[in-house]
Amino acid sequence: MAGEATVTGNRADAEFEAEMAKQGVVPIAVPPLHSKAPPPARPGRAPAPVEAPNAVRSSLVPPAAAIWQKQLNARDALVSAEIERLRREVERLVREVAHAKAETDASVAIAAELDARREEAESDVAAAEAQRNAAWLERDNFDHERRVVNQQSATLREELHSLTVRLAAADKTELLPRRGIEDPFEAARILTVVLERLGPKALPALLAPDSEPLRGLLDRLALVCDDARCRPASRDALVFHVDKPRCEVCGGSDVQRAFLRLVQAVQATRHDRVTIVGGSPSYRETLRNLARDHGAGLQFDVVGSERPDEAKRAKSARGLVVLWGATEIDHSATGHWKGAGDQQLQIPHRGIAGLLTRISEALEWRQTVAR
Repeated sequence: MAGEATVTGNRADAEFEAEMAKQGVVPIAVPPLHSKAPPPARPGRAPAPVEAPNAVRSSLVPPAAAIWQKQLNARDALVSAEIERLRREVERLVREVAHAKAETDASVAIAAELDARREEAESDVAAAEAQRNAAWLERDNFDHERRVVNQQSATLREELHSLTVRLAAADKTELLPRRGIEDPFEAARILTVVLERLGPKALPALLAPDSEPLRGLLDRLALVCDDARCRPASRDALVFHVDKPRCEVCGGSDVQRAFLRLVQAVQATRHDRVTIVGGSPSYRETLRNLARDHGAGLQFDVVGSERPDEAKRAKSARGLVVLWGATEIDHSATGHWKGAGDQQLQIPHRGIAGLLTRISEALEWRQTVAR
């Protein structure tokens, strides 16, 4: 090891001196350490080599060490630069890893959201399929019901045609025109309403040779508009909707206002009692309700069906008696009431509003004539 170090040092010195020679630097002669001359060699013996002192020999080492130091510094600078580059590269890789992790987390979140949406979509699809199946089932049921209704309608139309023919042969068709029903198609629709409401119960009245059963059945018919106030309260009424001018309750006018006018006209005649004979059950109920709510102390009596004591009631009647019907023989009960009461009027109009208005007009006219 010591020998290798000596050889390396000598080589370095030689390289250093060669370099100095190239630069034109002449080495300085080393002065002797002692001014005295060395002692003469002894005869017969060769002089011993003179070695330079350590201080003189070491004066040649510093230039080589400086070069080495410079090389080491250069290498340190390169290593430091490489370390700095590697540090920056590591930081870049750390940032890329963090970015990649963030993208991975975002991808995982998106995948979870997509899975949730897929599950929701699958649930919606299942619900839609259930609704579709239910709709198909409902459609099948509707088609079945429609076929049944079509069959029933066809049967009813055949029966209605047969009844129309039999009614025409029985000469009962004049009953509907007396109610203001002259259109044969409307008459057919009314008979359809009767059949739908009453079913087989209506057949005896329609097929009986006598017209009275059908007359009684048609007394339950209520030709009214779509105003709820005109709809009969009775459940037995056979309601058929018509336009307001043809409504048998209001006739397109205010029934309450017409009744208040009647009350004033009756009070002007000093009658305290009014008896109205005729009308369908639903219309009689409407008149009773009007009298109860707006009678102003007047006594109103509405007579419909014939009772055993009908003749007695007619004889004891007082005040104003109104025979309500399309003709004088519309109702069998009116025969007992001919000439009854202190004053009597015959009103052929069927509508309630028209009846009340015509009674008021007749009373007001007589009051005017009496003056």
